[in-house]
Amino acid sequence: MKIIDIGVPLDAAPYPPWNYRFKRVSHEEGARAMLRLFKGSDVGDYPDSMALGWETITLTGHAGNHIDAPWHFGPLCEGKPARTIDQIPSSGATATASAWIFGIVRARTLASRTSRASWRE
Repeated sequence: MKIIDIGVPLDAAPYPPWNYRFKRVSHEEGARAMLRLFKGSDVGDYPDSMALGWETITLTGHAGNHIDAPWHFGPLCEGKPARTIDQIPSSGATATASAWIFGIVRARTLASRTSRASWRE
C-alpha cells in the first residue's frame, strides 16, 4: 500500500482556515509566566532569564485536513445518535480511495504530473 500525504499547511490552504491563530511565546515570556507558577521566584533564577518557550495554536475542527464525523451532518445517522469524531476508531480513517480533484489548480497540476497508477496501490 502506498500512503500519500495530502497535508497542506494552514497558511497555504486554498480555503480560509476559519479563525486560525498561532502565538509563539518566547523564552523570556516563558520565564515571566513561570513566576505565576512558582511564587517567590524571580526571572533571574532562570539561566539568562529564560525558561520554557511554547506555541499556542487555536483552530476549528475544519481547519486543515480533517475527517467529518457523521455528527457533523446531523444529530442522527440511520435513525441512531450520530457518532462524534472521538467515537470513530482510527482503523476507520484508512481505506482504499480514489482521488477526485475539483477546482484546485495547484492540485490539478500535481495530478497531471502524477500517473493515475501511483494514486492507487
